[in-house]
Amino acid sequence: MMLQEFIDWEQKIRPELMNVSEIMSERLSSEPEELIKQACEAEAWNYRMLALMAQADAFLDRYTLIVMPPKEDGKLEADRKAFVDAKTSEIRLVRDTLQGFVDSIRQRLILSESILSYMKIYAEKQQKHLEKIY
Repeated sequence: MMLQEFIDWEQKIRPELMNVSEIMSERLSSEPEELIKQACEAEAWNYRMLALMAQADAFLDRYTLIVMPPKEDGKLEADRKAFVDAKTSEIRLVRDTLQGFVDSIRQRLILSESILSYMKIYAEKQQKHLEKIY
């Protein structure tokens, strides 16, 4: 039951994941206005990806409790962990994908800010250079 609930949830959010994947695969523009637009679009998805990641973590925590085998004599803790890891791999894959999107969005925003800052400094230097010439 729990796994089916996760599968239904994952199918529901799949279009959003595909949309974010497309956004993050676009090359950043060298035009300031377009770059700002791209940064705003990525930033708009930041909270949503964080919220989805929290939901995936909740699914993972709840499903782990369900599939965790009881401690038995002669069984190693590593065996239990390996069993749980195998049973929860689909959930961890989605959670890890969401974490990747969150990290990518953060890096894209930092890079966009750096590029815009560079563009501003370069434009100011160009302006000063032109003022010296004239």
